[in-house]
Amino acid sequence: MSDKKEAPPPPSLQEGITLLDSRVDSIEAKIKQIDAEIVKQRNIMTKSSNAAARAQAKQRALQAMKRKKMYESQRDQMMTQSFNMEQTQFTTQSLQDTQLQVQAMRAANQVLKSQFKEISLDDIEDLHEEMQEMMEEANEIQEIMSRSYEMPYDVNEEDLEQELLGLELDLGEEELPSYLTTVSGPADLALPNVPT
Repeated sequence: MSDKKEAPPPPSLQEGITLLDSRVDSIEAKIKQIDAEIVKQRNIMTKSSNAAARAQAKQRALQAMKRKKMYESQRDQMMTQSFNMEQTQFTTQSLQDTQLQVQAMRAANQVLKSQFKEISLDDIEDLHEEMQEMMEEANEIQEIMSRSYEMPYDVNEEDLEQELLGLELDLGEEELPSYLTTVSGPADLALPNVPT
């Protein structure tokens, strides 16, 4: 039996980026403190009348500026490392996405191949021609059905006019309903006067 413990998994790129970014934030805070110290020492240098105090403030300001340069250099290195890790993470993710896309395209290609095996171009052309023929036949049927029927015998226009005249005479002899007759009455009806 082995007493070896399993090694923890290596940190992910995201964990490394997060760690570096937090260190950069910490260094930025230190740089701000140093900036405040430099301003304080600069004020002492300009306002103090004591030469020894001015010299001491100058030394402190120079030391603070050296520390600031060191922290800025560390910050810049960490920011570059973080940027490189982000680039690596982006490239890795991009390759994973590409791999997924290729797998999806391969699967779709297999489906298309199997579906094309079930479809025959000749069958589709035959079906299309058959449908076209049926549409043409349907149009012919519609055309036939929309034709007007011809009278089986010749009709003389003069005979029709005579028949129409006879109908008018027959209708003229019938008594008209009361609502169609005009009311006959005296020509000068007494109407009330209009007030003026």
